[in-house]
Amino acid sequence: MKKNILILGGSSPQYSAIQACLDLNYNFVVFDGNNDCLASKLLSNKRFKKVDISCPNDVIKEIRKLPFKIDACVTTQTDIGISSLAEVNKMFGLVGLLPKHAEIVVDKYKMALACKSAKIKHPNTVLLKNYKSLKNYVNSVNYIVKPSDSSGSKGITLLNTLEKLNASKLKSIYNHAKANSNQGKVILQKFINGIEFGAQFFYLKKQKSFFIVHDDQMGGKNNNIPIGHSMPSFLNKEIKKKCESIILKFLKSNDLPEGPYNIDFIKTRNTIYLLEIAARVGATGLQELSELYLNFNPIKQQIKLCLGQKVLQRKTKNNRPCISRMLFSEKNGTCSLIKHPKIKLLENEFSVKVNYFKIEIKIGDKLKGFNSGRDRVGYLILSSKNINNCFNAIKAFENGISIR
Repeated sequence: MKKNILILGGSSPQYSAIQACLDLNYNFVVFDGNNDCLASKLLSNKRFKKVDISCPNDVIKEIRKLPFKIDACVTTQTDIGISSLAEVNKMFGLVGLLPKHAEIVVDKYKMALACKSAKIKHPNTVLLKNYKSLKNYVNSVNYIVKPSDSSGSKGITLLNTLEKLNASKLKSIYNHAKANSNQGKVILQKFINGIEFGAQFFYLKKQKSFFIVHDDQMGGKNNNIPIGHSMPSFLNKEIKKKCESIILKFLKSNDLPEGPYNIDFIKTRNTIYLLEIAARVGATGLQELSELYLNFNPIKQQIKLCLGQKVLQRKTKNNRPCISRMLFSEKNGTCSLIKHPKIKLLENEFSVKVNYFKIEIKIGDKLKGFNSGRDRVGYLILSSKNINNCFNAIKAFENGISIR
């Protein structure tokens, strides 16, 4: 009999899970709260259900209505469904993340406590009771105010010591973060000035784990929104080895299960800080980059792992440098122009291969500008024998594209 997989999330980044099920010849159903998401447009009513994946009770209630028993539950490239996934696994006895694990990787305050318990360097973090608590920190050092449980750079504000912030402004900052928290919790975290980078880690206890450090490219008004990644990283082997040991120490100290983890680091002159860790495959093209560079499909292997099957060990690495870039509109409003360089000319001029390219909007669609990673309107992923070719091609493409 075919295995039945529940996929939490049906937007464009989660399509890789749908494709994995098709490749593996598994039956699947997708839950997403947005009736206008990609999955709802591509799949039949039997394979797509409108369900708020941030609400575990709603998800479990809808599962009970399905005409089949689910064998595994997965999500990818977003934290929105992590808590629901954990509750589903517990309720139906499935393999994977459980609620006691989910709270560590979803709640950033509990993540900070977990880092402290594991004796891992992490920015000083405080749970705020109300906006008045901010007054104690404004004049001392730069801090970041953010929701304790959100993703996608939503609700985040940098408090600069040079800014004059009155009570009204502090209240606005606090409420902005609180509005973007499912639990209504706000944290204050010390701002670390350094080099940000990340890693993908597929944790296995009885087989060799998969690990790759990648460089991050940031954008947005405050240069704090991930717009792309590149592999391999320019960081040296010693730093990469230290990062792998930090991840393993965190996972083992907190008894976290096997599977994919997306990790954010920041490096100062003398210290590597673990910023965040998510129990899923990374977004912003990291699924595709992992497959291109490592010859390893993380979401496909995650599904097999959840079914109790052996994860396929790669025979060879591709080791082909690659880079991803998310595309955004230049302004809010209705889309009236989509213009970009010709792909073939780009490939020939810079000796690159465009592996993935998609514009996800059309003329007449609503544009949201560029306020968070969720505002993307397309993506470009390319590879080459030389990483500098990739960067040069990306720069040329960005200079030649216009979406407004």
